[in-house]
Amino acid sequence: MRRWKVEATVSVSRSRGGIGGWLFEICTVGAIVALHAAGFAEWQEGVTAYEVTSIKASQSVSNAMGGTIGFLENGGMSARNITLKVLISLAYDVPDYAVLNCPSWVSEARYDVDAKPAVRVGLATGRTMLQHLLAERFNLHTRTEKSPMKGLRLVAPNGSSKLVASAITNGSFQIMSVSEMRGRGISIARLVRALAAVLQTPIDDDTGLLGSYDITLKWASDDSVSDIGVFLLPALRENVGLVLKPGKVLVDAVVVDRADRPTPN
Repeated sequence: MRRWKVEATVSVSRSRGGIGGWLFEICTVGAIVALHAAGFAEWQEGVTAYEVTSIKASQSVSNAMGGTIGFLENGGMSARNITLKVLISLAYDVPDYAVLNCPSWVSEARYDVDAKPAVRVGLATGRTMLQHLLAERFNLHTRTEKSPMKGLRLVAPNGSSKLVASAITNGSFQIMSVSEMRGRGISIARLVRALAAVLQTPIDDDTGLLGSYDITLKWASDDSVSDIGVFLLPALRENVGLVLKPGKVLVDAVVVDRADRPTPN
């Protein structure tokens, strides 16, 4: 028997790029997800609709999101002041930059969302249920496609790095501060996903490195600078000996063909 949880209980600003944006991404659809194993009744698959749902226009005067942003242990979700674009990224497990062709309101209008299933469901079913909810309430029509985008490629100069091999596998990052994250048992794939979340740009792995590593990344911080890459890229080379170079990246994208304002509860 297993229990899973993918959530981030946070309240962060999404008004522009920078700390708020990447912290949210890394805690939800990015590299850091909480996967807890524990014994209790097995979840039920094959469910496609929530039993109880509520989607209301947010009355918050802030542009910060709050609540438990992500999936709860039973497959439901609860979020406050959240945009449809973020809901799409959760439903389809893609980062914000991979949600394409959105009307402007999809990234601007904010909602309070609650959804509860009748029975516990697994993560894949939870995502499917959210997709169905968005289709029903927002008349959302999407398609998936491979989309080439300007991005970055992670390389190990001369085939070497400063990475320290880990004694464990399948680890995750911890956010120590707005300018530091640490992880044990980190694969290069997970590092790439974390960096893509921080920098809000697609990244491919060209290092050729296998295994898992203990990684600490520290970089300078300046609230007046919106491009965190100015500080992170030099720190990446100094801390772990890896380099990010510009390049084309093929991204699994979700293309929005239609989206309407939500129907009343």
